[in-house]
Amino acid sequence: MAARRTLLALEDEEEQGRHTIVDGLKTALRTQPMRFVTRFIDLDGLSCILNFLKSMDYETSNSQVHTSLIGCIKALMNNSQGRAHVLGHCESINIIAQSLTTESIKTKVHTLYSVPK
Repeated sequence: MAARRTLLALEDEEEQGRHTIVDGLKTALRTQPMRFVTRFIDLDGLSCILNFLKSMDYETSNSQVHTSLIGCIKALMNNSQGRAHVLGHCESINIIAQSLTTESIKTKVHTLYSVPK
């Protein structure tokens, strides 16, 4: 029983660490100079986000990590170069739309607000 509690604590810690990193990226994509966004795009950052979104397990898809990843997409969409890159990616819209299948209302709302108007 104690070993199981310890394992769950480690999983929660790992989840929180992931969330902290992704949330930091979301903030950086919103606040850093354009060269940061350009470098992120050049290093194939969008594909990394999309691949992570595509391969999430059930628990991650209902976590704050998922919401923050959608926030990263939203930050890219609020930038002309980032938006062009997101819309130019052959799978991005379908992968982003799959985020609507989550049980998290917060993630669904963020997903809907990330699409261009």
